[in-house]
Amino acid sequence: MPDEATDVLNEVLCFTLQKSDEELETLLQTVNKDGTRWLDGHILKSIRLNVWSPTSPYQHKYKSIPIEGNIDISKVELEDTHIDVDMDEPIPDRKKELDEILQNMGFSPLAQEVFEFKFFQRKSFSRWEVKESRKQLYETYNRVRILIRGKMEGKLLF
Repeated sequence: MPDEATDVLNEVLCFTLQKSDEELETLLQTVNKDGTRWLDGHILKSIRLNVWSPTSPYQHKYKSIPIEGNIDISKVELEDTHIDVDMDEPIPDRKKELDEILQNMGFSPLAQEVFEFKFFQRKSFSRWEVKESRKQLYETYNRVRILIRGKMEGKLLF
C-alpha cells in the first residue's frame, strides 16, 4: 500500500474535516499527557485503520487490485461483460419505486428516518441529533439498504 499513502491521507483528512465544528474544536483543543493533541491521535488511528482494515472506508471505496510486478497490464485482455441495467428506465421512476418500497415494507419509523437521512439527504451520522449510537445507526441503515436492494432486484418474495 505504499503507493496509496497520499490517497489514504487525503481520505482521512477529508473524513476528519466533515466532522462538526464542535468535534473538531474538541480534537484540536484537548491535549494528552504527553503533549500531543487528540487530533494527532485521531489522524494516526484513522490512517492505521484505513490501511489495515479490509472493512475501512478507504478499502471499501478504493478496493486495490493486487498486481504482480512482472505483468504488463497493457497486454492483459479483458473479457467483455454485459451488465444488465435498464438505461431506458428514468431515474425518477426508480426513485418512486424506492420510495414505495420504503413505505410498504413495514420498516419502523426510526429505520425509515435513518435510511432517508443517510440515503436521500446524504448526511453523515455524526450530524444525527437523536440518542442512538453511530454503530446502531449504521447497522439499521445497512439492513434497510440490503432489504430494499433485494426487493428491487426481485430477490425477496415479501
